[in-house]
Amino acid sequence: MDNYFTIIVLASEHELPSQIIDYKYAKYLFTGVGMVNAAIALVKELQHNHPNSVRVLNIGTCFGISHAKPGTILQMHEVNYDIEPDLVNITKYRLVPFIPSVINNKLISGNKFVTPENYLNLSNPNVDACDMEAFAIAEVCHQFAVPLKVVKVVSDSMLHPLSPLAWKDTLAQLHESIKNEIDIQLRLDDYYIPSPVQ
Repeated sequence: MDNYFTIIVLASEHELPSQIIDYKYAKYLFTGVGMVNAAIALVKELQHNHPNSVRVLNIGTCFGISHAKPGTILQMHEVNYDIEPDLVNITKYRLVPFIPSVINNKLISGNKFVTPENYLNLSNPNVDACDMEAFAIAEVCHQFAVPLKVVKVVSDSMLHPLSPLAWKDTLAQLHESIKNEIDIQLRLDDYYIPSPVQ
């Protein structure tokens, strides 16, 4: 899409194959793992290096809760913050317009690696998947009024758990799916400014 310049936000370069495509109207931003790193990197990018018409594609891996099969691709409709709701004013963002009849994929972001043993410790375990960056990215995009889309690929899940050390080894199997999904999402228009939900 030539009308927008797309910032493709990933936590790690390990989530892409070594040979990546250079796009004329897009660039990669590797933020580092975790919400603080993601927020700092994206704010710096938006403040200093972006053209007027910019949008963000956050793509990467996640831990699947309701989606057990690794390799499943999920476009997220809502992202939650892994903290008790009474501790912060905003704990979730809508990423797409709400349509009652459509199944909504819900993601929760926190600063810990989620496993089958600890997922019930999440502030809201009734979600579809968990990651470590998307809420912070949604917060930054909301503050800057930048359209966002969040797409995640399940790397491990309740039925197919991984240790943190095994995560990088599994990524090689997902490289092609992530690369293909980037190509698809860059051609689409359905990016929206995140809207806070109290």
